[in-house]
Amino acid sequence: RKLRCSCHCESCANTQRTFANMRRNNRSLQRKIIEIKKQNREKSVKYSVKRVNQIVRRKAATIDALKK
Repeated sequence: RKLRCSCHCESCANTQRTFANMRRNNRSLQRKIIEIKKQNREKSVKYSVKRVNQIVRRKAATIDALKK
């Protein structure tokens, strides 16, 4: 992406380089954030499934105890 200035002076080149680096860093940080959110989502799903299974087992045990 070009800056508005069309000259090729060192200052403009450095500014363009700086903005390019900032965009690159921003993209990589966004990818990392998305990956971390995905991992957290997977963990929370795993824990909720565990919790539901535990509740079902407890209810089944309670029913068995009441039948006796």
